[in-house]
Amino acid sequence: MNFLRKRNPDVESQPAYRLAGKGDVEEKVYGAFFGQSSMARMSLVSESSCVKVSKDLDLKLYAPLGCGMQTGSGAIFNTLKPTPNSTLAVFGCGAVGMAAILAAKYLGVQTIIAVDLVQSRLDLAEEFGATHVVVGNDKDVVEQIRSHTKWNLGVTHAVEATGVLPVLKTAFESLASFGHLASIGNPGVGIKPPFEINDMVNGGKTWSGILMGGGDPQTALPFLVGLHQQGKFPIEKMSKYYPFEDFSRAVHDM
Repeated sequence: MNFLRKRNPDVESQPAYRLAGKGDVEEKVYGAFFGQSSMARMSLVSESSCVKVSKDLDLKLYAPLGCGMQTGSGAIFNTLKPTPNSTLAVFGCGAVGMAAILAAKYLGVQTIIAVDLVQSRLDLAEEFGATHVVVGNDKDVVEQIRSHTKWNLGVTHAVEATGVLPVLKTAFESLASFGHLASIGNPGVGIKPPFEINDMVNGGKTWSGILMGGGDPQTALPFLVGLHQQGKFPIEKMSKYYPFEDFSRAVHDM
């Protein structure tokens, strides 16, 4: 995967970077793939995206904070802001969903419901603080979620981290009146929400899109590093290392 590429004349909004080429020729190159280096050995970053950390930190361990875990936790800390008396459902327990669960646990949320298709992920979600788990392909997911809430009315907050349209619909239906759904997964360009405006207006519900957690990386990432060092954000339990030549096996295992 080539992270550095020549300037795309159709994309005028990207900031340009100049690298010296052969002789006196300079060539503009751009960062791509969501601004991440991916598997490159070097990357170009905007100054606002570069976060300085202590030299004694294991960057390999903290690498996942830059995207999924910052996003999932930020959905909780910056957008939903649940209280201990809130009820939260998290749909999709990958790195993003797990980070949301850990953040909710840190805030003392007393009812955290994890929804996923993979039992091992649900088991880990319980270890991280989920008080209830629901298998995502059960026929009565909404009813199960509501059964864990006061008067079976639904959750006050929800995080959708799969980008699967039927899951987004289920997440919205699981909300109580005046509930708040944070959408992190993206089902693709041109896809319309699977719920009606009437359902939002009459139910007083809120739907928010989340981009990178809605926070400032300069403060969010050091904060998450601090949580990990306190034992409250166990990144190592969600990560596994593979040599580069085993890339295909890593994708398969994931």
